[in-house]
This record gives sequence, structure tokens and C-alpha cells, in this order.
Amino acid sequence: MKTSNKLTGKLSVSRVTSSHRPHFIALELTDDASGCVVIKVEIDMVEYGNIVSGLSYRPCEFEFNDSGVIGKRVEHKREKVYIPDKLPYDSTKRLAILKQHSTQFETDGWKAQLSSTMRIVDDVDDHGTYVYVPFIRYVDAKKEML
Repeated sequence: MKTSNKLTGKLSVSRVTSSHRPHFIALELTDDASGCVVIKVEIDMVEYGNIVSGLSYRPCEFEFNDSGVIGKRVEHKREKVYIPDKLPYDSTKRLAILKQHSTQFETDGWKAQLSSTMRIVDDVDDHGTYVYVPFIRYVDAKKEML
């Protein structure tokens, strides 16, 4: 028999209204350690009412997070990343430059959090032009307890 590891999280239940499809109930379970959504469930409002009143095994749709980070603790840091010159206004070029110069910090599981919507401000110091880039990684919470 497989032993079970109990995790803690938050459950959210929402009534979703839409003009494009029938209204439904959305349930989301979020893992406390990683901050990631474990599972998203969408169920018809009538079927949800059946479940709440005790009629089990009702049809639904769900998405399960199989990324491997559930139960792990998320860590954040930011690094000063030096770039050759001022960043261009074009978001595609800007992200390509940041990705190229951020890779030196992507060790030990750290991943740069770059997106076209991130607010990027470059600055200059005695060493050149730089940008602060956020990084995250997920670590095994059990190993840290030992």
C-alpha cells in the first residue's frame, strides 16, 4: 500500500457567468508550498447542486497540474543582469537579449521569469547597463526539514 503525504492548500469555489457558454461552478485547489494550482474543476451548476445535496459521482471537466512542483517550496530571488547597451523598445528583441544574458544565473534549478508584459527598467552603474531579473525555483520541502 502506498503511503500518502498530506499537503496543505486552499480551495476556491466560484460561480462563473459567461455570455459564450452556460454558467458553471469552478473549483481550484492551490498548494500552499508551491503556490501552484493543483487541480481546476469545472462542473455544471445543476450537477454541483446534486453533489452538495449528497448525490455523488457527477460528470465534470478538470485540469491536473503534473509539472512536478506540487508539494515543493517556491523560492524567489532577483539578480542584476548586465546587458551590452540600452534595451530596445521592441518586446521580442528585449526578451531575447534578457534571455541570453540571464542564462548564467540559471543554475541549481533557478529559472528566469521573463515575459513580454514584465515592467523592465534598465539602469547604469560603474560596470555598465543592467536590469534586475526575477528568478524562481522549486525545492524539495522534505530535504530542508532534515
